[in-house]
Amino acid sequence: MSLTKYLYPFLIFFSLLSCDSNEKKKETANKKEEIDASKVLNTSLDGKIFSIPSPAQTSFLIRSLDLDFTPSILADGNNVENLVDEHTQALNLGLYGADLGYSSLYDNKKYILKYLKIIQSLTSELGLNSAFDEKFMKEFESSIGDYKKMLILMSETFKKADNLLKHSEKKHISALILTGGWVESLHIATNLYKTKNSEEIQRRIAEQKYTLTSIIDILNEYNDNGKNDLLISNLKELQKSYDKVMINYEYNTPETFEDKKTTHFRHSIIIQMDDSLIDEINQKIQDIRNLIIK
Repeated sequence: MSLTKYLYPFLIFFSLLSCDSNEKKKETANKKEEIDASKVLNTSLDGKIFSIPSPAQTSFLIRSLDLDFTPSILADGNNVENLVDEHTQALNLGLYGADLGYSSLYDNKKYILKYLKIIQSLTSELGLNSAFDEKFMKEFESSIGDYKKMLILMSETFKKADNLLKHSEKKHISALILTGGWVESLHIATNLYKTKNSEEIQRRIAEQKYTLTSIIDILNEYNDNGKNDLLISNLKELQKSYDKVMINYEYNTPETFEDKKTTHFRHSIIIQMDDSLIDEINQKIQDIRNLIIK
């Protein structure tokens, strides 16, 4: 399993440039649709193919919608020292990794240092010290104020961690880190929707319907001695809510650029999902999140 492909999209928070003119807004919308069309991530795990439409698109919205930093939606980290087994440690590493990414987007030094310390503790427990070493910690701290540089450092470090897990045959740990990051990302997205009920945020939440299926498949594939059973059961309850989400794709006429010898395939996405359903998803993801943290 590749944390580079899976986990990191939950930690990266890119920026979109806001445009004033209608023409520029149209160009930005087309650019985002191009990203959407290619955002499905595929990987082969022991001969099986898993596809995860990356929820990294939500990260674009945080910058483009000019949303304030909301620390109240993040985990407080007060219970980390009580996480004594690698199952809960791995889930929480993914979860707090997402919180670190969110805090980094806003260059919030207080929360960055807080989550950096938590991640250092969890990676030490999981034997990932060589990835999250003293050099990384110093470089990350010295990069506070430059969120792009911080995210690059995170990318490189999680890639090292991924290699360690793959070579030590701990794919089940990768699956858990992935799940923790995804849960926290969806938690953040549904709470941001309460702040600003943007149609784009709604779409990102709806698209996780497909991601959820792959998450459950991966947890089933790497269910070490049934340790994922309770988590899978709760995710299947969430899936019942997502079954009510209707997503329809309308494909538009492709645009061909002869000079570049490329063709851009475009589509529109129609979402049928009301606010009460988002509230239902928010409550269920909160319950799963509480299960992970506690």
